[in-house]
Amino acid sequence: MRTNSSPAAQAEAGMLVLLDTVSARPAVKAAAAQAAAAALDRLRARLMELSEAGNIELEHLESSAAKRGHAPDLAAMNAVKDGINRDAAAASRAVVASIITAAQTVLDDGAGGEAAEWFGAHGFDLSEPAMPPPITATD
Repeated sequence: MRTNSSPAAQAEAGMLVLLDTVSARPAVKAAAAQAAAAALDRLRARLMELSEAGNIELEHLESSAAKRGHAPDLAAMNAVKDGINRDAAAASRAVVASIITAAQTVLDDGAGGEAAEWFGAHGFDLSEPAMPPPITATD
């Protein structure tokens, strides 16, 4: 199930498979599903906040440069982008950790084993993707 999707998307997909295939008490599965869903909702909200903040900062840089009759400072734009990407990656890592914790409760109640290993053994890649390339003058 290796794809180019984010670790959080992989964790979400893996959690759905785990809930469907691992035997555990329904109440445990329900609590784990709710915990994973809440974590994903928090991530979506945080990513929206980061996106909006990044757009505001980039628009400010572009506006300031336009007022001076210059092209935007690529180093400053990349610094904004990199900061937003770092914050987004941290938010994603927190959600993946929450989903792994929720999955662990299901495994502890059923088949046993380690959740992080279960995800990997079932083809779900929770590793960090590479950071995007810098913004260039041609972007």
